[in-house]
Amino acid sequence: MRRERAAIAFVFLIVLATHVAYQYLSQGDYFFPDSFTYLAPTLGMLHGLGFASDPDDPETLRTPGYPVFLMPFLAMKAKPGAIVFVQHLLYALLAVAVYLLARRYGAARFASVTGALVLALDTITIHYSNKILTETLSAILIFAVVVLLMYRRTTLWLVAIGLLCGALVLVRPVAIAWFGVLALWLVWMRARPIAVIAFIVASIALPVAWASRNAARTGVFTISSIGAINMLSYRAAAALAIEDGGDFRTQLTKRQKQLDAIVAGQVKAGEGVESVDEISSADLSRYHGPLARSILLHHPWGAALMTMRGFVVNMIDTDWDALAEVVDDDLIPEEATEIAVHAWTWMLWIAAIFGLVQLWRRNSAAAALVAATIFYFIFMAAGGEAEARFRAPIVPLMAVAAAFVILSRADGEESGRGRDSPAQILRALRRSE
Repeated sequence: MRRERAAIAFVFLIVLATHVAYQYLSQGDYFFPDSFTYLAPTLGMLHGLGFASDPDDPETLRTPGYPVFLMPFLAMKAKPGAIVFVQHLLYALLAVAVYLLARRYGAARFASVTGALVLALDTITIHYSNKILTETLSAILIFAVVVLLMYRRTTLWLVAIGLLCGALVLVRPVAIAWFGVLALWLVWMRARPIAVIAFIVASIALPVAWASRNAARTGVFTISSIGAINMLSYRAAAALAIEDGGDFRTQLTKRQKQLDAIVAGQVKAGEGVESVDEISSADLSRYHGPLARSILLHHPWGAALMTMRGFVVNMIDTDWDALAEVVDDDLIPEEATEIAVHAWTWMLWIAAIFGLVQLWRRNSAAAALVAATIFYFIFMAAGGEAEARFRAPIVPLMAVAAAFVILSRADGEESGRGRDSPAQILRALRRSE
């Protein structure tokens, strides 16, 4: 097992080194516009105001998952760099988990190391783990849910996994319907009906409890009011913008202003206020939602085009403009770095897709779960808001898939499809020594 321990140590140290190097080169650029919307309610909780920065204005725009993660750091008055370093450290540990999962499914040691090192090379992963954002915590929770489902499907375990799935929603609300995908997978795996029902109930328990809190405080039953806002500003407006033709971003900004003006008029008439700033985001969402749904229903073609565009953006966007701020043009030509980053993005997708095909031959259940999860998170963020960072939480699963690109015919025949018992794994590891 010395080689295994050496491989694990190598993966951990290389991933941590590249992440820490990026943190050093970023020169303290740890914040994103969204960062402060998580820090404010965290400070509110620490000061006894509840989940709000103002006791008279409960927070409904953000969910409490990531602020709870931030609380110990802010309580100790840690610097932002400490938060970011811990996120990089967590990614190094996640890379070890990627290696171990690939090995458990029979990937060769070299292939498993190669897959794990994706987290040392993927620029989107490194860049957004260097920000005070939900991407790192989301990646860990998604990976944990997938791994636990692969190996623990008793009723009691499914309740625990369901609660973990619900906790993910409170970190990243876009995961709201993921439990449905997982439930279908469990049915396909012929899990007991009572176990599937228990999983579903556990998955919705925390989100429903949080939505009930919001309803009690604001009168609006919602997990996050940002959903309705995004539906109007980035889905409905984007559907109209893409039908308009021309530069998408220019048309999107134009349509957003038009829809904001319509909402402002509705709010003034309905609430008797002079400005939308006078009402909470929860109350505002009651105007955004119906208008957005009406536009999307009347513009199905624009909605379809907008979704397809968003899907592609989530897949291949590199966020080069942000990465370029860290690149030292005196050391490495910026043009060469940009080409390398774009090429890497394409190569990773090619490796992940071909790896999933190989994994399907070895274990179709695992391949289906990984593929369905990747597709879900890419698709659910496929709107006008699409950007590279929405890909970050599923890169660890892409790394697992990429580990199976290097798979010989003999390996596949020896393992057999779907056979991954502990005894077989132990025999395979002993043979590899």
